[in-house]
Amino acid sequence: MNQDWPWFFRIFNPAKAFGLATIIDTEGSTYRKTGTMILVDEHQCYGLVSGGCLEEDIRLRTQTAIRDNQQVTMRYDLTDTEESLLSFGLGCEGVVTILIQPLTPENQHLGFAEVLANINQGNHFYLLQCYETGEAKPLIIQPDIADFKELPRSSYRQLNVLKPLRITEEQCLLHQVRPPLKLLICGAGPDALPLVSFCKQLGWQPCVWDHREAYLAQHQSAIQRRKMRASGVELDDLAEFDAAVVMTHNLQHDQEYLSKLLATGINYIGLLGPPHRKQKLFDALSINEKDVEGKVFGPVGIDINCNTPESIALSIVAQIQQQVVGQWR
Repeated sequence: MNQDWPWFFRIFNPAKAFGLATIIDTEGSTYRKTGTMILVDEHQCYGLVSGGCLEEDIRLRTQTAIRDNQQVTMRYDLTDTEESLLSFGLGCEGVVTILIQPLTPENQHLGFAEVLANINQGNHFYLLQCYETGEAKPLIIQPDIADFKELPRSSYRQLNVLKPLRITEEQCLLHQVRPPLKLLICGAGPDALPLVSFCKQLGWQPCVWDHREAYLAQHQSAIQRRKMRASGVELDDLAEFDAAVVMTHNLQHDQEYLSKLLATGINYIGLLGPPHRKQKLFDALSINEKDVEGKVFGPVGIDINCNTPESIALSIVAQIQQQVVGQWR
């Protein structure tokens, strides 16, 4: 479930009314896929379900849904044909069905605040949206799919791929919700600054560890700055992370970080530096490269002919998106 959660956290106000617009079905080629959500208020849409062609209509229809406390589904035809009742003729060759749910103080925002609270606490959970038209239906949150006693058993297997599942006979959409990716950056040198910046733009949670206070002070936008030597790291300290990039520029520190990261369940460990430096680390730790293939990535990043800190950071986030976030879908 790939949402603009950081934006939602900033925008959502329990004293205000919003609409929650969710793509519940697609046909053909569409800009975004089933499960995409955006928040809508009287002024604008926060996020995109299209390339910008549907959002104004969704905003207007949301105001009616809020006024009537009724949820509605809208089918938007984005093909070139003029035959459909609501044809936008944009040539996207697809059809999008969108559920609009009113989130108001009067209906307790259908439990949306609880969804955000669970994400903020780092919880991994399941979310059920009922999309029958009529009175607004609350969002249902469960920590485990097995807690949904009435769902078809076939959905249990399909949810293993982490894609939103449209359960037609139940008239609902089932999502797995994961918190934003949490990245550990081992080393707070100047070249970590663009990496932190890219992570924030993607809605990830970058955490920077270094033993040098002055270097850490540069990283004001990181969600966590921790004064830490590699030798002092405990395995429990690493349990919360989805990925790590080792970039201390000190061979001994990198070796200590790599040794401890390999003892965790983290399946993406990036090593900054050329191949011969990676080999020095492997030799020092008696690592066979084949044994860590698909877990340790060095030189870190996708090869895009990088030669600046910014382009290196771009290559790193692209690889993490591919190797980690891409596997969550």
